[in-house]
Amino acid sequence: MPVFACPCNRITKVNIIIRRPAQPGAKEFDMIVVVPTNVTTGSLMLQLEAKYGFPCSRQILNHSIGDSALLDPHQALNCEEGEVLYLCLSSHQIEENDSMDGTIVSTRSASPDQTVSSQKVCFLLPATPERKQVAICLCNSCLDIRADVLLDKVVAKMKVAGLGQFCLEYRGEVLPAWCSLEAARLRPKIIVLLRPAGPGADYVPAPGGLVRE
Repeated sequence: MPVFACPCNRITKVNIIIRRPAQPGAKEFDMIVVVPTNVTTGSLMLQLEAKYGFPCSRQILNHSIGDSALLDPHQALNCEEGEVLYLCLSSHQIEENDSMDGTIVSTRSASPDQTVSSQKVCFLLPATPERKQVAICLCNSCLDIRADVLLDKVVAKMKVAGLGQFCLEYRGEVLPAWCSLEAARLRPKIIVLLRPAGPGADYVPAPGGLVRE
């Protein structure tokens, strides 16, 4: 008598590893992301933007450094448990009237009706193979605090001081110590990541060509 597999035992989601290569001020690190087994390149990119703040327009996904980028948004990745994908973010100087993710942005200061003063800021320490994700939200009063002071505050609230040195990353760019989130020209959804700090984390170039006064 034939034996049929029970549909309820079919694996529909898997844990994959999104590997962020080292960049100025930050070390390489791995993030665990849960995706459907039939996830497409496009839907994965949208998930990475929604959850971690990486702009779709800057994401470069591939199977290994040096491989061709996964460009077809409709391509099914057929991911297996523990599969590794590399995520780099292209350098992109935001210009006046440049469209990112369907939103018109500007390098000029926001007008009063465009401010994010009522927004909360979500800080994420992404899940890795060694630990679970840690997340906290702070009110908008943290926007004008220097990144190094803000980092100390976030690390203390997360109770992760024993896990090593961290830096703050916003939309794929490491924030130098002197830069504030407000100066970094926030978008409506504010997601800031903690990632392992690398050499020179305090002296990386500021996002969007900002200069220290």
